[in-house]
Amino acid sequence: MKATGQSGPCCSVCGKPLTDPVSIEKGSGPECAGKQKRTELAYRTGNLFANRADYSWGLEGAVIWIEDNNGPKSVTNDMDAVLTDICHELREEVNYKLVMYRDSRGVWDAVSCNVQICESLGTFRQNGKGAIVSGVDFVSLNQTDRKRAKIELYSKAALRKVKPIRL
Repeated sequence: MKATGQSGPCCSVCGKPLTDPVSIEKGSGPECAGKQKRTELAYRTGNLFANRADYSWGLEGAVIWIEDNNGPKSVTNDMDAVLTDICHELREEVNYKLVMYRDSRGVWDAVSCNVQICESLGTFRQNGKGAIVSGVDFVSLNQTDRKRAKIELYSKAALRKVKPIRL
């Protein structure tokens, strides 16, 4: 951390005082941490204009989970593109799956969306069709634990507050 004339921990990037416990632990404030992440992603990908979410995802039974890795754009703000990427990778296996994601604050929420099959996109199916995700709706699960979030997701799906992906 950079030292300034003030007492207490300071941001290692800009030297401003830190008061938030998470920022103190990381050694930088949220704005400087974001700038560092964007720079790191641009360097890692070779794309100086990187503006996509950095995320991890997996498939557990009927649930697709997505975790925000704090890239230059949040998963929340890039959800259409994130789900389109996942649909292209999973192909037909995405049908009837529920989707939940952990945002950059570490909170799990659910997603309902529309998937459109288009003739002109890639090789989503063997017949040359592709997928575009649109009409994303977010549903609060308000959980920080993935197992609890999954239970809440199934509960909301049973009440039809969350819809599975349908092709």
